[in-house]
Amino acid sequence: MLGYRGTARFVGFWWDSELDDVSWDDGIDSEDATGQWEEWSAYLAQIGPYLRVNLGRTDEEATHLVIFDRAEKYALVAWMDEGLAFLKNQPVA
Repeated sequence: MLGYRGTARFVGFWWDSELDDVSWDDGIDSEDATGQWEEWSAYLAQIGPYLRVNLGRTDEEATHLVIFDRAEKYALVAWMDEGLAFLKNQPVA
């Protein structure tokens, strides 16, 4: 899943304009997803028409992130600050 190899139930993803790549955060660790832009682009092509949020671009910092629930297999979108706070407060697996 976009380069994430950890065990957290919830993981947030967005396009990091400084790194010019997909980044993830699970509340404990945060990294770029190194080269996962094609998978990210394919995912956005599916959901993008239904969203009115900014998940980041090469020339624009993200204001939102997509949070995946890896246990229940669903996703939600959150404001960046609130989403990162949610991830930091999730139970550790």
